[in-house]
Amino acid sequence: MRIKHLLAFLGAAAASTAVLAAPAPVSVSDDGNTVTVYGDSSPLVRLSPGQAEDLSGSFRLQDGRVLRLTNQSNKVYMEVDGKREELLPVSRTEFVARNSGDRVALDAEAFAQNVSLSQLRARAK
Repeated sequence: MRIKHLLAFLGAAAASTAVLAAPAPVSVSDDGNTVTVYGDSSPLVRLSPGQAEDLSGSFRLQDGRVLRLTNQSNKVYMEVDGKREELLPVSRTEFVARNSGDRVALDAEAFAQNVSLSQLRARAK
């Protein structure tokens, strides 16, 4: 009996460690129009209106495009390639675009100097 309990405990420990180490799974539909992120639907980070305002600004990306961050109350929006999209905070310096799944990372919580943009797919011009 004790061996069965030990094996069950070790199996549960291994499974929980694997779950904690793995990033949240993301899938993109075959047509590329839908991004699904699996995980807890509750927001992990909430910004105050002041924190959202501190993120506002225009940033030149490495490829020469300009990414503009704006805010409305405690929400942050990005504008790039003529499209505007709400950003959901993952941390105080990392965001995921609500519809496209694009990721935005800043080098500071307030008054960032550098911003990077990781897009899941190229946008049509």
